Amino acid sequence: MPKHVLAKIISQKEIKKGCFRMRVKAPYVARTASAGQFLHIRCGDSTNPLLRRPISIHRKGADYAEILYNVVGKGTDILSRKKAGDKLDIIGPLGSGFKVYKNDRSIRMLVAGGMGVAPLLGLGEELSRSIKGKKRFIVILGAKTQKHVLCESEFRKLGAEVYVATEDGSKGKKALATELSRDIIKSGKYKRQEVCIYAAGPMPMARALCRMMQRCSPESQISLEERMACGLGACLGCVIDTQSGYKRVCKDGPVFALREVAFK
Repeated sequence: MPKHVLAKIISQKEIKKGCFRMRVKAPYVARTASAGQFLHIRCGDSTNPLLRRPISIHRKGADYAEILYNVVGKGTDILSRKKAGDKLDIIGPLGSGFKVYKNDRSIRMLVAGGMGVAPLLGLGEELSRSIKGKKRFIVILGAKTQKHVLCESEFRKLGAEVYVATEDGSKGKKALATELSRDIIKSGKYKRQEVCIYAAGPMPMARALCRMMQRCSPESQISLEERMACGLGACLGCVIDTQSGYKRVCKDGPVFALREVAFK
């Protein structure tokens, strides 16, 4: 169950222009959260902005949780101005996270589009513990340019096999993350049905993955990005279509089975 708490900010750092990593002391979140869940954060101290902001849990430690976010509007701009020692009004952990299945044959492929990398680092840490010593952990990082590539060194430290795709070709392959993922799978290095995809990114990326990866492992999952209001499943503002009917991204997701998402 989520809790509403005032968490103390331990640190806040701008790791790239306009991109911040914040750590808050949150023992309950650290103890109960799973990779892929999110925090609903009140950014300001007044009613402007009125709505909280849903931000993925980036990673967690013994008594803390981290978030990774870009400044894209008023709420995140206010959030970026907070300092160590300030209090942060949060509700969490919320939503449904990634499920890690004990399948020794699976080739785990993490596909991050832009800020979709945020929930995948915590998942990578979990995978590195559960499949230690096995070369079955691949990461595809997609970004606009070299300056927008995030968490590459962190994934390499976990022992992951990391590939980078940038839209302008300034780093790695000039391609989208989905295109690079498809090329790796089509190379024949791995059996397609054994590739288990864990993806996170914008809706166009989710649509492309669902179309391209139908024959991959049925355990494949994707974290969807959608605008949210209440974050608790009451307002129905983040509903998407699935193979089993309409579902709420905030409550039933944000992580769904890749085969479950329906795109017209």
